[in-house]
Amino acid sequence: MKRTGADRVMNRNNNHDEESRIDINPVKDGARLGVMLQPASSRDGFNGIMNKAVKIRVKASPVEGKANAALIKFLSSKLRVPKSSISIVSGKTSKRKIIEIAGLAEPDLRNRLDDLLKDSG
Repeated sequence: MKRTGADRVMNRNNNHDEESRIDINPVKDGARLGVMLQPASSRDGFNGIMNKAVKIRVKASPVEGKANAALIKFLSSKLRVPKSSISIVSGKTSKRKIIEIAGLAEPDLRNRLDDLLKDSG
């Protein structure tokens, strides 16, 4: 069966809807989410969603943990939680990270991120 242009657009849109959902998992005292970090950017900010992870830019370079510290500071500010409640569970030396936020339930985290991403887009 030959696919038409409309079929390709519809497929692309369906994939986009699936990709645009952030994967957030509840844990005992909070929630975890995936982050794709873009260090050494021209500015700090959200940069959309990629592979169910939030893309975040930080100005700090990926040297001696500076980008990770900038990420935690950025998330703390934007999500209105203390820096001490944010930890990098995996990916400390990778662009792909799993972040745990203590004291913030999965629905609350999802709502805050949705609002922030809406405002940044």
